Amino acid sequence: MVAIASAAHPLAQAPGVLSMEQLLNERLLLREPGSATRMLLESWLQEHGLAMRSTLQMASNEAIRVVVRARMGVAVLSEHVLPKEHPELAVLRVQGLPIESHWQLIIRNDRRLPQPAQRFLQYTRDHLEEWIEPRFVCNELATLFEALPFRLEED
Repeated sequence: MVAIASAAHPLAQAPGVLSMEQLLNERLLLREPGSATRMLLESWLQEHGLAMRSTLQMASNEAIRVVVRARMGVAVLSEHVLPKEHPELAVLRVQGLPIESHWQLIIRNDRRLPQPAQRFLQYTRDHLEEWIEPRFVCNELATLFEALPFRLEED
């Protein structure tokens, strides 16, 4: 996850690396409680003994991007939700960021997977790097498939 601000925001113009304290002095735009993005940020802040001050909760990543562009706050979002070209937004260099998160597939090894689950895994294996930029992918699905106590059925 990365910190973003309007390209016109003073923090976007600041030289060097910002401290997390500098970021937390701004209004922080957040997703709803229970969202993975918010939970990861809250957990990271707690681990570092930091607390959010001024916050505004938004219903979607798109809403957050709109409000950030309007210079009404800053945000910490997954880099995946930023458009490839975002001239109105600046990714801020903040000490401790980016925060990495990992998505995992968990499979019980004592049961055979139902056909729809097998198809999902096969589709994921075949298309993962089309959905997510390769620089973000650590694709270990082949290792997962080899560890299964059964073979995925072929169509």
